[in-house]
Amino acid sequence: MNEYQTKLFTDLQKLTDTHDRKKRIFFFKDHTFKNKTYRIFNYQLANYGQFCLPNALECRGHMFEIDENEKPVRLASLPVPKFFNIGENPFTQNLDFDGARQIMRKEDGSLISTLLTESVDENDDSEHGHRVLHFKSKASLTSDQAVDCLNFSNLTQNLAFKKELFELEKRGFTTNLEWTSPANRIVLTYSKDALVVLCIRNRKNGEYLEKEHLDPSEFPETLSRWVEVIKTDDPTDYITKSYQEKNIEGYVVQMKSGQFCKAKTEWYLSLHRTRDCLEGQKLFNCVLNESTDDLKSLYSHDKSILFHVEKYEDTVLEILCDLQDRTLACWEQKLSKMKVVPSESGKVKVVPSDSKRVWEIISGDFSEGWERNIMSQFLKNGGGIEEKEWKLILLKNWKNVSQRFPNLGVVEED
Repeated sequence: MNEYQTKLFTDLQKLTDTHDRKKRIFFFKDHTFKNKTYRIFNYQLANYGQFCLPNALECRGHMFEIDENEKPVRLASLPVPKFFNIGENPFTQNLDFDGARQIMRKEDGSLISTLLTESVDENDDSEHGHRVLHFKSKASLTSDQAVDCLNFSNLTQNLAFKKELFELEKRGFTTNLEWTSPANRIVLTYSKDALVVLCIRNRKNGEYLEKEHLDPSEFPETLSRWVEVIKTDDPTDYITKSYQEKNIEGYVVQMKSGQFCKAKTEWYLSLHRTRDCLEGQKLFNCVLNESTDDLKSLYSHDKSILFHVEKYEDTVLEILCDLQDRTLACWEQKLSKMKVVPSESGKVKVVPSDSKRVWEIISGDFSEGWERNIMSQFLKNGGGIEEKEWKLILLKNWKNVSQRFPNLGVVEED
């Protein structure tokens, strides 16, 4: 762990270390994988102000291997930092595109990053033992996308590409890719599976290894699978016209400073982000699905709509964190001390003789029936609910929280 890596871990840990659940927008989850423990840092429903915190933009699936004392051993995978639509917030407003490093086609798939299951000797050029290449998605080492990418890399026609990715890993570089597949459709349809190279990051300092600096004789497969890069003498004009294109999600622009931003086409946005998404349950669902960035980009010129969307984001976060806080408090302070026995599934359950007392406690702490049901589900899960499950639970309870959200009212078209 060098100075850059240590500071990154310290900043990310600081973001997540808070005793106030209502402010725990950034979080981590530890995963056991190939006999090692990995800590993946992530965020939920963060806004512009929170992303201004030190290294908050790097809290996006970044992963460290940690020891039994929760101390960092190494930076295991370095994904792309969080970046935004042009005009979405002050990060991407009033940009000067003259001199932009590159404009890349934006693929409509899932972000994937490489990793090795343990450090390797720089002089060792073969995979053996646990020294093998793996893939991770934003939040998981074992998601369907991560497993599909590993299977894809093991196909005969992709083994040379896999070997190159392994070589880059040995040299300290994380390769970030986009997984597109007929089985992994977001909006656009793809006819075949593909892993497209987006960028390569140096884990020693976070810098990018430019495409032009790869030796074609050493990394021919990596170069042939690189995302399409647009050649233009007028980046500003190209980006302006790109919004009118069809059958494409958009483009990612890397500025002269190294900053990334994205421009999504109006055609793409209109497919699933229309004006009726600005009200009620549809906007509520957009917030929980973390897709309001498209809405804010589409209406970046309208401050009243932006305020309305951000109010929804704040209210959803308040409800979500309040539920998490009260559920955990009820469990840790009252219910976890009750007598429990293992169930057939291996999880815990309260012994029958204590069931009445448990229900009395839940009823006393939760006045609403739907909240009591969540607490009961928490118990059935053995004293826990996954982060993504919390959002799924809220999605099903719109009618129980709808009165807490403001109405935008009639919006005049420009």
